[in-house]
Amino acid sequence: MMKEFEIEVVHPDGDVRWASVLDYQEIEVGHLELCAANESAISILFNYPLSNPVTKKFQSQGGFTRREILRCIYEGYSEIYAAELDPGLTEGTQNRAQSKGPYGILGTLHQ
Repeated sequence: MMKEFEIEVVHPDGDVRWASVLDYQEIEVGHLELCAANESAISILFNYPLSNPVTKKFQSQGGFTRREILRCIYEGYSEIYAAELDPGLTEGTQNRAQSKGPYGILGTLHQ
């Protein structure tokens, strides 16, 4: 069973909302400890839902297991979303408006 935790998101208008995030450490998919990359450094391209894609580099001595790759993806997106203010919803929709920060996060669906 996957655990979720909530993060507080404060919008420019002062409204406080919550977002649910899956805890990558609790994902129970077979073979997460198998080696997926023998390199000590990998680069991951983050391009969705970004209007300004970015490549982030990650280090791990002895290579990366599948769980470590999930950690890198989790940390990369956490950094991206933390760097930009959430602009709230596009008028008349349940979609997030595009942010004006360095990544330009596009309208993702709020649930």
